[in-house]
Amino acid sequence: LVKIDDYGEDDRLVLLDFGAVRSFEVELLEAGKSLIKASVQHDYESVKQVLVEIGFFKPGVPEKTIKEFADLCFLAIEPFAATQTHKASEPTFYDEEGLYHWSGSHLADRVLRKASYSAFSKHFCLPPKDFMFISRKFVGAFTLMCVLDAKTSGKSLVGKYISDMNKA
Repeated sequence: LVKIDDYGEDDRLVLLDFGAVRSFEVELLEAGKSLIKASVQHDYESVKQVLVEIGFFKPGVPEKTIKEFADLCFLAIEPFAATQTHKASEPTFYDEEGLYHWSGSHLADRVLRKASYSAFSKHFCLPPKDFMFISRKFVGAFTLMCVLDAKTSGKSLVGKYISDMNKA
C-alpha cells in the first residue's frame, strides 16, 4: 500500500500483514532478544546457552554442531552487527558510511543455504513452533529489504532496543 500525501511531501510505503499479528510468551521473546544480542556481539558462549535453553539441541550434542549453528546466527544478524566483526578476508556489504547493502549481500540465500545444511544434522532438534514463526518473518523482512534495494545502518536500528549494544 502506498500512502500518498496530498502535498507530495510525506509519501509513505505502508505494509500491512495482519496474518503476522500474534502474541508470544515473554520467555520466548526474552530468549530471542538474548539470541540477537549475543549474535550481534559474536558472543559464542551466550548464543550456545540460549540455543540449548530454547531446545535447539539435545544434551550431548558435539560442540562442532553447535558452533556451526552459532555461525548461522552470526550470519543472519550480519546487517545489524558492527562492521569490525567481519574478518578482513570476508566480503563486506557495508559502504564507507557504514550502510549495509541488502540487495548486494544475497543474505537470505546465504542464510537459507547454511540453515538447510544445519537442518540435516542428526543432532538438530525441531525448534519451538513459535520460534520458527518468528524466523519466517525475518526471512520475509530480509527479502523485502533486498527488493527495495535498502541501505541501512542496522546497528543503529537495533541498538536502541538492546542494552550494551555499543560493546558489539
